Amino acid sequence: QTPIYLRKFERKFDMKQSYPESYIRNAKFWGIEETPEFQEACVRYTKILNNISNHLKQKLKSGEVEYLNKSSLGVDTEQPGLIKFKDGRMFTDSFYVDEIVHLYDGVDVLQKGIKTMARSMLQYACNRFGGYANRNGGSKIPTITFKGKDFQLKDKQLRFENGKIKMKTIFGTYELEYSNSIKEDELLAFLKQESKRWTGGNYIKKQNCIVTQVRIPFEPIYVPQGVLGTDFNKSINDRIVLSNGYKIAATDRQLELERQIKEVNKILKEKDGPVKNRTMNSKKRRTLRKKQKSLHAELLNAYRESVQEVVDIAKNNQLLLCIDTVKTGQDLGTWGQDKIIPWMITICENSGIPFYAVPCKNSSKRCPHCGYIPPEKGQNKNRPSTNEFKCQECAYEEDAQLVG
Repeated sequence: QTPIYLRKFERKFDMKQSYPESYIRNAKFWGIEETPEFQEACVRYTKILNNISNHLKQKLKSGEVEYLNKSSLGVDTEQPGLIKFKDGRMFTDSFYVDEIVHLYDGVDVLQKGIKTMARSMLQYACNRFGGYANRNGGSKIPTITFKGKDFQLKDKQLRFENGKIKMKTIFGTYELEYSNSIKEDELLAFLKQESKRWTGGNYIKKQNCIVTQVRIPFEPIYVPQGVLGTDFNKSINDRIVLSNGYKIAATDRQLELERQIKEVNKILKEKDGPVKNRTMNSKKRRTLRKKQKSLHAELLNAYRESVQEVVDIAKNNQLLLCIDTVKTGQDLGTWGQDKIIPWMITICENSGIPFYAVPCKNSSKRCPHCGYIPPEKGQNKNRPSTNEFKCQECAYEEDAQLVG
């Protein structure tokens, strides 16, 4: 029998409206024809970024500049403007480009259209300084060097026409050929639908490719006939629990990778403490961060089979897959939830499986029989232990993970 609380829930919930209308994917064009003129533009672009970076560092180091925002809108701070000087002057990116025209390698950046691209380069440099400050605090002014690994192209700088790419830069417009692509048709259809001729993206030097984003309509392959809920847990035996009572335990491979990630995180966290307590220098930490990235990639692969099993259950029974969005420990990613959630959403989007990312607030506290939620903050009297659930209002008892 459907519990009272779930019957109330079903009346408020329209399964057909729960999944998204579209999702974002990358369109990729590779085998780009690197003409001598384009190669020179890449070198000049990197030189200008380093000119701006060195300029900003000197201004910060001398104390002449008090702060750099990551945005002229001040979204990363209460202070407006991109740059604030000690004397009280505040500049947006547009106004500050007028002050640093000499850094743009002889380009007349005050021309209409050119200035927009010059502003984006200034924003990019400020963003890197702002990102460093967010990660490390403001006590040290870094040396930020651009190595020419990519070429950022903002909106209205890329156009795909007649099998060629037109790339608009502050040095002129380049028409380049390419040999292969993925999601090209989807990108062209999206741009046509939006009545857009130009878009933005990144040229990645090492891969010799251009990557840009495309919005793809989500087309469910069936109308849901019911719901399959999920609950993700740190518990080894209850790593993934489904509302039909089925449980998927963490594998030995997953647990080993999570252990290694936890050890790497512990060493990297030494950077937050006194220098005398650190066991490695910055060069070794960079190597360790690469290992951390590799371990996370391996862990994602280790969870693919478990996630696919859940999606297949939903698909074979034509159910709406409700995906737990638990955030606890998400930043550190030490027990897999940061891999399970995005990968499950990705499979659903690619396969057309109807899904809903469920707000998880109170999901471990709320009684599924009567809807009671303990009022005390930070406590869960309905859950006396990790695996037990007993409602303090109606005495309903159940497996705690199944309740979630």
